[in-house]
Amino acid sequence: MNFEINHEKSPKEEVKRFYDFQMQRHLESYDLDLDDLQDKEILDVAAGDDLVFPISATMAGIDNVYSIEPKRLFPPVTEFSTPEQPNSYQEELNELRANIPPQILAKTQEKHVRAKVENLPFKDESFDLIVSRCAMPIIFFPENKEIAHKAMDEILRVLKKNGEVRFFPLQKEVFLGNEIPKKFLDLKKHTDEQAELSVELLDKLQKANKIKYEIKTVNESEIFYDPDIGGIGSPEKGIPVKFIEKVVIITKI
Repeated sequence: MNFEINHEKSPKEEVKRFYDFQMQRHLESYDLDLDDLQDKEILDVAAGDDLVFPISATMAGIDNVYSIEPKRLFPPVTEFSTPEQPNSYQEELNELRANIPPQILAKTQEKHVRAKVENLPFKDESFDLIVSRCAMPIIFFPENKEIAHKAMDEILRVLKKNGEVRFFPLQKEVFLGNEIPKKFLDLKKHTDEQAELSVELLDKLQKANKIKYEIKTVNESEIFYDPDIGGIGSPEKGIPVKFIEKVVIITKI
């Protein structure tokens, strides 16, 4: 999460700080600036049951973000966190959400629909910009090939001509050291297969003159995996694992 609540500050200050942090995080993922969201009808696909981006946008003065998510909103923290297996992220998120100004929450929920991406409940050419963070690796996986095609058909149907789709990440590429833990081999296999299907589908749509697209690297990071502890360790003891995250930018022709 890379965010910790400062309990010495007021709840109002911490809510603003958290959602400002999340807004910047999403904008960087999509390779966008806040000005890019002005005067556009926006759809967040698979927004998550916590609606982080729509709430962040509303708090930043962007009131035109619609969202879809198949799961019910704001599940109780007990679904994710127990005394035996605490989930600090969900506990902090619920603590912050309790202090969101009611008018912000109401505005966000007014523009939310419980739905799936392969069956969008919107009219043709409704949106100037469609974004999705972390859903593409799930939708565009070989077992979901039929769903992936339906999803792209629906996304392009509700997108205006010359409108954009920004999916992050297209793929989290994994580059491994000489000693390769199985968990990272499995992750690399998963992401390679997912990216292959994604690019195959995008190439097909581009050849049919329905879209044009580009792929940009937006983040590079490195961790050091320590097999002795089964997690992140020190550079001295760990195996270097490099991640490269990319956004795909699709323009409807």
